[in-house]
Amino acid sequence: MLGVGARNIALAGAVTAGSGDVYSAYWNPAGLAKIENTQITISNKPTYKLIPVNYLAAASSTDNFLDTGWKLSYAFAFIPRLHIYGNGTFREDEFESIFMRYALPDLAGDFTGELESKTKDYRLAFGLTPQNNSEFRFGFSMGYVDCGTEFCGVTAEDPGNYTIASSGATAITFNLGMQYEYSSRLTFGFNLNDVDTSLDVETVTTDNTGTTTEVVTVEFPRELAFGVLWRYSDSIDLSVDYRHLEGSYGDYKIKFRTARIGGEWKKFWKNIDIQAGLLIPIQITSDKTESLDAPYFGAPSFGVSWQIGEFKLDSALFFDPVASYQHNEPRAAMELSLSYMF
Repeated sequence: MLGVGARNIALAGAVTAGSGDVYSAYWNPAGLAKIENTQITISNKPTYKLIPVNYLAAASSTDNFLDTGWKLSYAFAFIPRLHIYGNGTFREDEFESIFMRYALPDLAGDFTGELESKTKDYRLAFGLTPQNNSEFRFGFSMGYVDCGTEFCGVTAEDPGNYTIASSGATAITFNLGMQYEYSSRLTFGFNLNDVDTSLDVETVTTDNTGTTTEVVTVEFPRELAFGVLWRYSDSIDLSVDYRHLEGSYGDYKIKFRTARIGGEWKKFWKNIDIQAGLLIPIQITSDKTESLDAPYFGAPSFGVSWQIGEFKLDSALFFDPVASYQHNEPRAAMELSLSYMF
């Protein structure tokens, strides 16, 4: 639910229509078509222990690509989609167990042991716009997803059988996006992630009965996003997104729906912009775990962006929905992003 990039998180992820920088490779590849220079960026959540880099990417553009009359922009991004670590005893109705089963659907609800899972996404994205009709922008991206999970411990179903399991999975993803600039004040955006994605999973398990290898194919749910950007004035932008994630993941059927509201005051003071947002969980359910109810109406976020020559520093203070569910109260976190444009 969090996404990447301090400015985007400060806007609560309400950027489907307004994305237009190197982070568009994640949020909406159509936004890459707005890039006029070369950009590189790195993003980090200093309050998180597991993921040292939240996003690493570079993007550039070419006018009148191959004399076709189209502007082509392109980006390469490294995105660690997920990093989970758990150690101890977990019960089926505890939040930590529910959350890990959303990420790892084959995991038993009750277990005692140690688990670590990493998912990495290497993504190549393109944005296109006709030079004589730049209000239409199109984009697509392809990603190579690499997942690895290690587990050792016992489950409540078979407490006498100590198990060591190692899983590796890969997938090729396709994502599509579009932006339409209806007027100088109003832009619409659309993005579809994981159009037809499945993971090829190989699991090697060693327990009291010996070692076995299992190969399965796991489906990925699709995420659909619609967004609107309203330029209220020359200095104030307002945006709204609706995101719908639904489908099968392993033997789970899940549905996540969120609304996102964001606002930005440009040139608030000299070269400083400020942002604010609100992420509102509407529905978080699956067919095997209880529906999760947020401990508060929505997760607020705040940000400050500072342009220093060719460098841009973005910072965000936000309330992490996942950590807030876990602690049953709002839990604050930070993200920092540094970009260089030339």
